[in-house]
Amino acid sequence: MQIRGKLFPYPILNKNEVFSNFIKKSFDLKFDNASTDDKLILHNVTYVIDATAINELIKEEKVGVVLVVECADTIMRKTFDVTNTKVDITISNQELNGKVEFSLFAYAKVNFEYCPSDVDEDYNNITFQIEKYDILCVNDGISKIVLHKDTEESLVKSIFSIQSLSEMADGLFNVQYKNSKKILISMSEYDHTNYNVVYSMPIFQEVFFNMILIPALSQALTECFNDVKNGAELDDIIVNYQWFAAILKQYKRLKGEQLTIDVIKNIQQPIAFAQEILGKPIKSALEKLIESTKKQNQNAEEE
Repeated sequence: MQIRGKLFPYPILNKNEVFSNFIKKSFDLKFDNASTDDKLILHNVTYVIDATAINELIKEEKVGVVLVVECADTIMRKTFDVTNTKVDITISNQELNGKVEFSLFAYAKVNFEYCPSDVDEDYNNITFQIEKYDILCVNDGISKIVLHKDTEESLVKSIFSIQSLSEMADGLFNVQYKNSKKILISMSEYDHTNYNVVYSMPIFQEVFFNMILIPALSQALTECFNDVKNGAELDDIIVNYQWFAAILKQYKRLKGEQLTIDVIKNIQQPIAFAQEILGKPIKSALEKLIESTKKQNQNAEEE
C-alpha cells in the first residue's frame, strides 16, 4: 500500500520530505535482514519517530504503528504491529515471489483532537478532528526481490522451458520471456520430438545451444538491456523477467563481480553476452564434432 503524494485534510509526517507537512521530522523503519532460502526474516524490527506530538499520542495508546508487507504476484498482504520494543518477523517464501514492498504507518486507534507542533504554516496552530484508522505517519518503505531457489540442476534448466505446440509450424520456434519465471520456447510437436532425441546426446547439446538457446536468450536480453537503457532498475528487470536472476548469478560466478546497471549500459552485443553466459557453446560444439569426426575416421581406417 503506497501512499506517496496522497493528500490528507490534516498534517502528515511522511518519510519523503516532499510530501511531509512536518518540518525536518523523520519516521523510519529499522530492522536487520537475515533471510534464509525458505523464509524472509526481519530481525529487530522497530521504528523511530522524532515528532513529539505523535510520540505522546503513541504513549497514550491513541496511535499505533504497523508494518504492512505486500507481494502483488502472490496477492499477499500481512500487517504486523510494531513498537519501541524490537521484534522479529518471519514470512514463508512460499507466500512471496517477485517484488515485496514494506510500508510503515502510524494510525489512529481512537477518535481524538490533534494540534501538532513542528508543522508547516498551512497547518500551524490548527486543531484537527482525527478519526479512528486515520493515517498520521507514512513511510513507503523499501522493496525487496524474493525469488524461489531453483532446484533444477543446470543453468539452462533454470532459464529455459521448452514446450510443443500443435499450432506451430515445423522448423519454426517462438520465444516468450516477459512476466515469466523462464524463457519459454515453443516449437512444433515434430520438432520437439527431435529436440528430445538430440538433447539426450551430449555430443549434440552445444549444437542445440547455438541453434535455439543462444538466439532466444539474445532476443530476451536485448529487451532487458533496452529497458535498463531507458531507465529501469535491476529490481524492475527481475520483476518483469524473473529468469534474469539466474543471469545475475551466472555472471557473478564467471566474473567474480556483480552485473550492474553501468555494465549493462555498456554491453553492445547481447548475442555475445548470451554466448558467454551459456559457456561459449560454439567452441565446445565444434571441438566435440571434430573429435567425433576423428573417431569415425579412425574406426573406418581400422576396418
